[in-house]
Amino acid sequence: MEFGGWIKAHTLDLSGHSITVLRNRAFRGIIPKRILLQNNNISIIERNAFVDVAIVIEELDLSSNDLVQLPQGLDKLVALKTLKLAGNTKLKLERGSFRGLASLETLDLHGCYMNTLPDGTFDGIKGTLRKLDIIFNELESIPTAIRQLRNLEEVDFDSNPLSYVPAKAFRGMNKLKKLTLSRHDFSKPDSIHPLAFVDVAPTLENLDFYHSDITVYPAKALAPLKKLKSLSFNSNNIHTFPPKAFQPLDSLEELTLDGNIFEFSREMFDGITDTLTMLSIRDMRLTELPLHELAVLDNLQWLDASSNDFTSLPDNFTQGLHARRYTLNWMNIADVSPLAFVWNNGPVHVSLNDNKMKSLSFITDPCMYDYVGVTENPLVCDCYVFNIALSHYVQVEATCAAPPLYAKMNVEDVASTERARRKCGNMRTKTCPKRDKLYYHYNSSSRAVLREHSVILSLTTLLIGQCIFTL
Repeated sequence: MEFGGWIKAHTLDLSGHSITVLRNRAFRGIIPKRILLQNNNISIIERNAFVDVAIVIEELDLSSNDLVQLPQGLDKLVALKTLKLAGNTKLKLERGSFRGLASLETLDLHGCYMNTLPDGTFDGIKGTLRKLDIIFNELESIPTAIRQLRNLEEVDFDSNPLSYVPAKAFRGMNKLKKLTLSRHDFSKPDSIHPLAFVDVAPTLENLDFYHSDITVYPAKALAPLKKLKSLSFNSNNIHTFPPKAFQPLDSLEELTLDGNIFEFSREMFDGITDTLTMLSIRDMRLTELPLHELAVLDNLQWLDASSNDFTSLPDNFTQGLHARRYTLNWMNIADVSPLAFVWNNGPVHVSLNDNKMKSLSFITDPCMYDYVGVTENPLVCDCYVFNIALSHYVQVEATCAAPPLYAKMNVEDVASTERARRKCGNMRTKTCPKRDKLYYHYNSSSRAVLREHSVILSLTTLLIGQCIFTL
């Protein structure tokens, strides 16, 4: 592999070309910042293979090859920031494997089936590495080698056969912000030592225990985490959250409790009633929202109660709650009261995707809504639906199920057709007074973020049971 003349290129993609050997000066004549070599059969990389790009290459992807050890010449890549070695299932690392990679910030060891990381593995990058991915390996304990990584900000241990997090497991990792401990067997009550996270308490913001068979809430282990903003116990087996369970976590903004079957209490939220902005309670066999218990969450903005057992949303469905976004997907909801969301102060964002909704008759005033999602529902597209879709205020994301002429078509697209205009006449839309409009998104740490774009200028009178459109 040789390139005639000098060619400047941002990315050189040689993925999936059945390359088995990288010879010396393999990249002579080209100056890329990224070299992608994943999904080949590379087993040999000669010492000077990268010599011509050593000072310019910033990303090297060697994923899904047949490497047994790292090539000796890798230590010449002084500008390398990202190294991907995922899927090299025979790869063995040793002391000093990454020595010389003085700029390395991101290392991907996903799916390498390694059962050990020897002490000294990260010599040479212990002060530069920011992100480490060791998902789908065979580590039975948290390796002490990672304690060298004093500037590491994110580490993912997902899908390793871990069963215990010892005291001071992350000693020396003074910058750690995000820790993923998902898909393990933490079923024993003492699986997480009370002092497990004490050394990262000043910095840790995101902690994820997804699908780890936890049966007892690790209150003592979590108590020091005063900076924690996001906590997930998704798909565990916790049946009790004691009073004041989250009280020490007085910075917590996002809490995920999906798949745990327990009785809610107002006291369990003591300490986070003013900070929590996003709560996920999916797949908990709920037939209604625990309104009394959730009403204490004064700053709650987003409630995700998808995959529960709701079949209808009654008049008082959100009474007493402060949220402005409701995600209610993947259920059998067939009926929604026009009063279900009237209790909220301002327009709400409602997702009802993949339910049994045949109409949008619950939207008697589109000014109550910022967004309504009803995709994957048996929605009958009629003039009422078209009027709502053409509203100047509410954004409707929906597909028609009937009549057959409109099946699987986007509602807004159908409403704008000449056929719809002829059928429904001169459809007039309602212009709502300017009010505070809220948009939500997940940022890099998966936190729910609320952006306020304007100020309430006037109030809208809600007309219930009376069509406000001209059909």
